[in-house]
Amino acid sequence: MISTTPIMRSITNLKHPPRFALASHEGNHLVLASPEQCRIELFVLAEDIIRVLVLPDGELHGPRTWPSPPARRTFRSKAASAAI
Repeated sequence: MISTTPIMRSITNLKHPPRFALASHEGNHLVLASPEQCRIELFVLAEDIIRVLVLPDGELHGPRTWPSPPARRTFRSKAASAAI
């Protein structure tokens, strides 16, 4: 059954941005939270790659998504291919 309860959005905008504080830190996962119930989750995936999850009202409403890298391809010049 689909809920008919309206989603409450926090009253924040660029003029009144939320102020975040560190809520938790466990391994490579950091959670920043604001008094307005906004939340940002940071996942350190590699030394130079992070995943940022922004939750304006503290909850995930959309479907879960996962990034996937493109297929690894090896490009060879025509000369290199001909030599094989």
